[in-house]
Amino acid sequence: MENYFNINDYNQYNEINNNNIVYSIIITKKFLITSEINSLKIFDINNYKLVKILDNNDENPNDNILIYITLLKNSNLAYSKGNFVKILNIENFEIKSLKGHSQMVIYVYELKNNNLASSSFDQTIIIWENKNNNYEIYKILKGHKFEVSPLLEINNNLLVSSSFNEKIIKIWDLNYYINICSIECLCTGWAETILLYNKNYLIIAGLGLYILDLIHYKILKHFKIENNKFIKFIKKVNNNIYLTGDGSQTSLPGNLIQWKVIKKLEWVQEKKITIHDLGINAIIILDNNNIMITGSNDGKIKIWKKNKFKKFIYFFKSLNLNKIKWLLYLVLIVNIIYIFINK
Repeated sequence: MENYFNINDYNQYNEINNNNIVYSIIITKKFLITSEINSLKIFDINNYKLVKILDNNDENPNDNILIYITLLKNSNLAYSKGNFVKILNIENFEIKSLKGHSQMVIYVYELKNNNLASSSFDQTIIIWENKNNNYEIYKILKGHKFEVSPLLEINNNLLVSSSFNEKIIKIWDLNYYINICSIECLCTGWAETILLYNKNYLIIAGLGLYILDLIHYKILKHFKIENNKFIKFIKKVNNNIYLTGDGSQTSLPGNLIQWKVIKKLEWVQEKKITIHDLGINAIIILDNNNIMITGSNDGKIKIWKKNKFKKFIYFFKSLNLNKIKWLLYLVLIVNIIYIFINK
């Protein structure tokens, strides 16, 4: 029962109609925060009522698509908007802008040493040095020929980057800030599309899932999904269960797929449910897997609660009834013998 998880156990109990595409979701102690086209929305975590809209008054809103937000270790938020990396103080809602990229910033990521890394349509990655929560450009990594999107720091001070249009995964040595290898792989380029899996592997979302060997730097496995659709995020639930989301911005519905890891290189699709009218971009799982929050291209944020009764049904179904029957017979026989001896 420890690793039990079933996406069919969740029932929708609330919904926020956001009107605009929901790119990402972050939860703090007080707030549910979403990023969408041209604004950051902050909702009360208890009643899901809108508290504040931030960063929505730029002169050229069409050039300022806000894509991804990340919660920093100091409880501030970092996000991308236009050509800027922005830092939000969640206590007083003060915003600082970091200028360095020449085109739209796609992704902001906090490194283990508290520095930031940002990727952009200008084909570069900027490393921002954290000096008492003030950030300055430290290094600029060049090597991609197209836009750079998701970033992930992995073992031995290495940084993974990807480019959808280039169809390339690059691995950088952060000790020397050099590119050590490039691997052909189609990554969809959304925020949570690269995960470290089992220390020596990466799991990458693209047209299905790819498993990349970090020792030999090659793709070992490709798991396809129905209709060859793009996967937009990967979320680890436990060591055996992963979730992915798919769909599109204009037509295809948003499906949530539950994957089960049978062996290191053997994954199977256990379950699939359609939960949004369009593609799912973000998912948060809270409260020991009892609450799930999803955001989509359909402009909706949906809050789901687990039906705990279904877990007990699963438990009883998983029991071997024949074994239970014989165990009861054994108990009955022991009781009869005990009564006979003590007469």
